[in-house]
This record gives sequence, structure tokens and C-alpha cells, in this order.
Amino acid sequence: MAMGTALLQNEQQRVTLAIFKLGGRAREWALTCGTSVDAAFPTWAQLKQQLSRVFAPPNQIRSRFLATRQGKKELLDYVQELRTLIAGTAADPLPEAVTLTVFIEGLRTSADRTEVFRVHSTSFEEPVSVALNAEYNFRSARPGWYAGSADHRAVRNRWTSAMLKAKKQSF
Repeated sequence: MAMGTALLQNEQQRVTLAIFKLGGRAREWALTCGTSVDAAFPTWAQLKQQLSRVFAPPNQIRSRFLATRQGKKELLDYVQELRTLIAGTAADPLPEAVTLTVFIEGLRTSADRTEVFRVHSTSFEEPVSVALNAEYNFRSARPGWYAGSADHRAVRNRWTSAMLKAKKQSF
């Protein structure tokens, strides 16, 4: 399919191929949306938007996002889960204040949470960066953290890549 997609010459061919690959109710729905597939879905983006509007449960991603808590997860895993859910609501994004509140309220009680509350943030990435820095500083201050075990190196590498990503997104 990837090779076939690369050979497509225009967007309408991509839409037609996607509809051909659909099955069941989705294919039936796409083929009966209008007088022709070309008129119903002139662009790939419109096809994706209509499919998600009709077949994705309307508030499932939003509900999962609002209910997400750190719990026993590592901070980086919690942040990644929130970022994934935020990306899933791109068609109808939540206000920045809501994403910020969900992140802060979802943090478990720790040094990370304390540091985040000290900073009055206006965007989602600001408290994420503060929390990741606080966790890194807290862990690195503990004796033996850099003892060389593979687990600690993996956490340090994930933290570093998350910080680079956060810096890249802030520019």
C-alpha cells in the first residue's frame, strides 16, 4: 500500500484508493455520501475529517484526556499520553487552559508537581518542561542514579529527547 500511495498522482486518486480499501459500514457510507465520490470528498483531509466525525465516538478521546492521571506511570509516559490525546483532538481542540489544568491536576504529589505550581504557565509545554526538569534534577541528586544501569540510562535518554522536543516546539 505504501508503494501504491507513493505512485498516486493527485489527491483524488488517494481518496479513491482509500475508499476502495475501506470495508463494511465505512465503505458503504463513503459510497453513498453523495452523487459521486469526487464531489463528496474532494480532498484527502476532508475524507479523514468526515470519517472521524461519523465513525469515531464523539467525545471518547476528549473524555480519556480529561480523565487521564499520572498514577503510577513515569512522568514522561504521562506527558506522552497527554500529547497523543491532544493530537487526537486536533479537529476540535481543547482550549490551552483546559490542557494545562488537566496536566497539572493529573500529576501525582511529588517534587515535579510542587515545581509546576510555582510557575504560572500559559501554555501546555511550559509546565511539562518544568516538571521534566524537576524530575531530572531530583533523580540526579539521588546517590547512585548514574550508576550505569540500563534502566537509568533509558530514563535519562527519554528525558533528554523529551526536553529537546519541548524546546523545538517552543520555537
